[in-house]
Amino acid sequence: MSIIRVPDTNNDSKDLEYKNLEAHVILCKQRYSSLEMRMDRIELKVDDIIEQARLNRGILIKTSVTIISVIITAIVSLLLKYNG
Repeated sequence: MSIIRVPDTNNDSKDLEYKNLEAHVILCKQRYSSLEMRMDRIELKVDDIIEQARLNRGILIKTSVTIISVIITAIVSLLLKYNG
């Protein structure tokens, strides 16, 4: 597929698209292709963020269980020391 180079000014590209249906179709195809590539990149980034959140959630749960276990162990050992 060849790429049509359009002048940078918006008016010139709009005029070209209004006058030439083939140019309009090609430019739309290029725009959609560009949008699709951007959406694919965003989708990959979102997937990475979701996976990282899952990993962080697991780490948070493990850390919380460890802290609670240490607190319970400290309380039990203090109770046994002073009540024993």
